[in-house]
Amino acid sequence: MIVGALGLGLTWYFSDPDQRSRLLELASPLAVAGVMSALIASPYLYYLLDHDTPPNLVSSPGRASSNVLNFLFANTSSELGRWLPVDQLFRLRPGDLGPGDAYFGVPLLIVVVLYARAHWREAGARILLASLGVILTLMLGPRLRVGSWTGFGMPWKLLAHIPMVRNALPGRYAVYAFLVVGIIAARWIADQKHHPRRRAIVAVLVVAAGLPNLASGFWTRPVDLPAFFAAGSYQRYLRPGEVILPLPFGSIGYTMLWQAATDMYFRMAVGYTGLHPREFDQWPIINAFANTTLIPDATLQLKAFMAAHEVTAIVADDSQLPQWGPLLATIDPAPAHVGGVAVYRFAPSAIAQYGGLSADEMARRDAAARFAALLEAAHRYLAAGQNLAALTPMHAQQMGLIPPGWVDDPDVRTNNGLYLGPWPNGRVAVGLVGSYEALKPLIDQYRSRASAILFPFPRPLADPPQGDTFMRLIVFVFDRATVINPVPQAPSAPAKLRAP
Repeated sequence: MIVGALGLGLTWYFSDPDQRSRLLELASPLAVAGVMSALIASPYLYYLLDHDTPPNLVSSPGRASSNVLNFLFANTSSELGRWLPVDQLFRLRPGDLGPGDAYFGVPLLIVVVLYARAHWREAGARILLASLGVILTLMLGPRLRVGSWTGFGMPWKLLAHIPMVRNALPGRYAVYAFLVVGIIAARWIADQKHHPRRRAIVAVLVVAAGLPNLASGFWTRPVDLPAFFAAGSYQRYLRPGEVILPLPFGSIGYTMLWQAATDMYFRMAVGYTGLHPREFDQWPIINAFANTTLIPDATLQLKAFMAAHEVTAIVADDSQLPQWGPLLATIDPAPAHVGGVAVYRFAPSAIAQYGGLSADEMARRDAAARFAALLEAAHRYLAAGQNLAALTPMHAQQMGLIPPGWVDDPDVRTNNGLYLGPWPNGRVAVGLVGSYEALKPLIDQYRSRASAILFPFPRPLADPPQGDTFMRLIVFVFDRATVINPVPQAPSAPAKLRAP
């Protein structure tokens, strides 16, 4: 709808009076098409308008924005990117290029430039080129990114205030950009003014630069369906319609295939369809499974989640047992091992006593425990005279300052939402990811001790906080002397269990 309106607007702007009158003739059929589309989509529109929409963004537009370098350079999904890895060329980290579907390639962009030089005075060319410029700007999202450098704000920040549109993902506008570029390339190659050999060479270069990765194993992977499901053993261990928690979690494995292969014989507390409902993302144990890292009070966190979602069994692939076996044994010390999986049962009588624990309460407990551990680790690290510049969550874990299994990457900001490291002027930064409701007790307790609080990071904390405050990074900045002095523990009152 946005791109269609954009095209009509630009066509009107660049057209002469005669063309504008012809454009007006489209008003009636467009209005009829709009009404018919609204009727077809009416069930979806009803539920959209009749129910509360999420107050915050469903997905971060910044994470789904295109990178300027990706317009020029391919990633590993293309054959060129396979032999010329741009991430190594520019010393980029994974993800710095953003969505990989924004690659046009140098030959194709050169064709666009040549077409613009030759046809800029034509109204049709101006419409195409102006449309392409606007679409490319939208694809860049809320902030300009060139490689690993993040710059100033872009027009997308204005769209963040428009209902419905604010949840669109910038990188997906690439499909319209490719449509426009394809029309431009076709018109240039078909132009008889250019020598046939020249047009043929350009066409070959465009195709060669756009070839997908030709490696046989890049687009496919073997599917390992455990015999527990393939041979029908599940019918002896699971009840029809029973709610299970499958491991590995979400996109890590093939648990959605497990359910499909059994003709939906059982239900799952969580699945993966590309995006998790926010209610699930707030549960610390779900984030632990998704990031394959441990969390404090994992047993209580797991039982609370199972009780809240009526989970009576956990089905874990044997490959998950080295990491999650000790935790799952607290649910069932004698699981059934059959057909490549282990089945852990949660007694119905045990579920009731955890039924009063909400996701909000468990998120607050997790935030308090993890933040206290990070702050204590910083205290012990500096008190021992260690080099502040080398401080990271991984380094602290290797020194035994935080529990093993909490971290699996070396960055100051970890994949599972922890932040621990140096800050300018010899200060220390400690943080973690959480919703504002879960982080509010930490803010209240450490506001007077911190020299700065950034939330959502890197924005200074406002009252009330600005922007999306659901599962965002908060960073407390402390003076070195404040951290070296004894650190009070964050509040973590024991959870109240409902009587069986």
